[in-house]
Amino acid sequence: MQWSDASLGCPQPGYAYAQVVTPGYRLVFALDGTTYQVHTNDDGSHAVICETGR
Repeated sequence: MQWSDASLGCPQPGYAYAQVVTPGYRLVFALDGTTYQVHTNDDGSHAVICETGR
């Protein structure tokens, strides 16, 4: 992925993020009917659980 800023596609209210294109990955996991999206930067040193769904 090419995230549009350092929030890795998951901005949180009240935080400021560097406005720089950040390469990384979107990982999708499913467990017991719930889907989890984890967004990372290119080397995996930063990761966030971005969304949960069903």
